[in-house]
Amino acid sequence: GLRMMYDFMVPEPGAFLIASLQNSHSDALQIDKPAEFTIQPNHLNEVNYHYWIHQYGATGIQPPPEEFITKTLNYNTGGGDDKADYTHSGIIAIDEGYQAVQGSVGVLWNMWESTAAVDVVLGRRTTRFSDGDSWVWTANLNNETGSIPFALKTFRISDVSSAVEVKCRRTERAYKKWQLETHAKLMDAYQTKLSEYEATLAALEMRAGVAIQGKNPALNLTMMKDELKKHCITILTRQHFDLFDAIQNGTNGLPQLDLWENEAEGPYVRFFEQAFEWEQITWITYPYFWGRKSEWTERIAYEDSDPLFNDFLKAGYCRVMVPVRPGFEGAIDHFMTFGEVWNGGPLPAISSPLYLPIAVELAERLDRPGSEIPEGDPWEVRVPTTLVKLKADDALPQWQKDAQGNWLPA
Repeated sequence: GLRMMYDFMVPEPGAFLIASLQNSHSDALQIDKPAEFTIQPNHLNEVNYHYWIHQYGATGIQPPPEEFITKTLNYNTGGGDDKADYTHSGIIAIDEGYQAVQGSVGVLWNMWESTAAVDVVLGRRTTRFSDGDSWVWTANLNNETGSIPFALKTFRISDVSSAVEVKCRRTERAYKKWQLETHAKLMDAYQTKLSEYEATLAALEMRAGVAIQGKNPALNLTMMKDELKKHCITILTRQHFDLFDAIQNGTNGLPQLDLWENEAEGPYVRFFEQAFEWEQITWITYPYFWGRKSEWTERIAYEDSDPLFNDFLKAGYCRVMVPVRPGFEGAIDHFMTFGEVWNGGPLPAISSPLYLPIAVELAERLDRPGSEIPEGDPWEVRVPTTLVKLKADDALPQWQKDAQGNWLPA
């Protein structure tokens, strides 16, 4: 007689397997590739060069030159009679890579008369200190490099003390030199890091071997059935197995059963494993274009040696039919109506008016025997494969049976 069947439409049935298979090989070779060093020398600055040092573990890199430094000079003299005048001249050295931008001279003195004065020269700037003037004179300089001259002359001064400061700014050339030198050292560190990465990756790939796509067709069939079973149960129960968690960590830190959770999950799992004859699951795949358009190009490029598995991975949709185990029809109808598993006792009556039409349709799609009459002799079909035959010659293997009835290579 006819059996009660359930008909499911599953989108992209191989999506999870594809993600899993793609990650399995890459996970084995997981190693972080150093970030590409693309920054130009003129983009290095006081802030970002620390980041690149950290990225590549670079050593021997000096911080950029300070933007401003100050050079100083002091001069003191006095103690002569009222006819004595004092003079002094000197050189203030300016560090390489800097230029003088501003100078200041402070003067303290004792004078013989009100017409007393102190004349000062700093680079190309001059000034005279007279009675009643400020004690400090400041002037912008002319970007002198290497050194800057200083001179002082007094008139009617008994004692004088002077303090000179020259503010120097980093030159553009010095900053560019630091950028170029730092960039070169960072590039060396990057190349070293990249070479270490490539060597490590090559070693891992050698140990991991070549990833072969082809699998045992029987294993592929088991995977496909399990995936479809998962999808069908998800559609029936409207959940994604997120609540299944019947294992907890014990007092010793090792996994153990969560008895309360198992009491709730166990009957649920047993019901869906027993209510359907999952071993009789049947499906038909539909083309890739029923799936996500963003995945079309990838889907049509799949080429697995197992044609059934290849169609499964490419499928945009899949129609799945699962027979209900005889005697569980009412229990499944009860679950679909009330959302709870049937825990024994007399089974409820089937209430769905679509039960018989679905059963008839599924029976027809499962090629229920009719009045067909086979004609002619059967023939074999050779399926092309991309698997490599690991034999040095074209000879087929020979087998012979031993005394115990075991087949062994000849």
